[in-house]
Amino acid sequence: MKHPFFLFLLYLMTNGPLAGQTMVYEIWKDGKLVGEHNAQRICHGDTCLYLFKSKINMRIIISINATSQLQSSYKGGILQDGFVRVWREGKLRESGYLKYDEGYGYFVDLDGRSKIFYSKGIRFSVVMLYHNEPKGYTHVFSERYGKWLELTKVSEGVYELDLPMGNKNIYTYKDGKCVSVEIDHALTTLICKLKGAPPVAKE
Repeated sequence: MKHPFFLFLLYLMTNGPLAGQTMVYEIWKDGKLVGEHNAQRICHGDTCLYLFKSKINMRIIISINATSQLQSSYKGGILQDGFVRVWREGKLRESGYLKYDEGYGYFVDLDGRSKIFYSKGIRFSVVMLYHNEPKGYTHVFSERYGKWLELTKVSEGVYELDLPMGNKNIYTYKDGKCVSVEIDHALTTLICKLKGAPPVAKE
């Protein structure tokens, strides 16, 4: 079976011009640069592909070397398919895939555990948070966890995302663009800022 990414590229190659956006974030811990997020959106007409890659190399109690990759495609504003991969210390630790069927909802496979997620069509998922301010949304779908996550507007342009383990990430927007993310890691707090912005030390 052909991968959705290559099918999407083939579609773009045969259907003319496209629009794209790349957001690069530096990841800081206690004033030290420890990694980078790369969030990319490629669109043609009503079809969009979202690509997210992250690399972190830091030391808390032990050294942590993690890489993650997330990809989702939308058509007509509806999530069609996607996958997620997470590597730690060079080994694949998490793997997930989802596919939309208009008649049944979403087939979701997380680390070999499959389920049907009933929905008429998901219009906003976590991968989009780096590109679009989630105005009016109280829940966003997580490609990584295969379920809805609660989203709370804290103040103008600031949103708090509740994660399954009880931790929370905070997304800050300016003029509709995500300018920083505070990641509540299990052992520390990481600050992600658009590349080129001054380093932010943890208070």
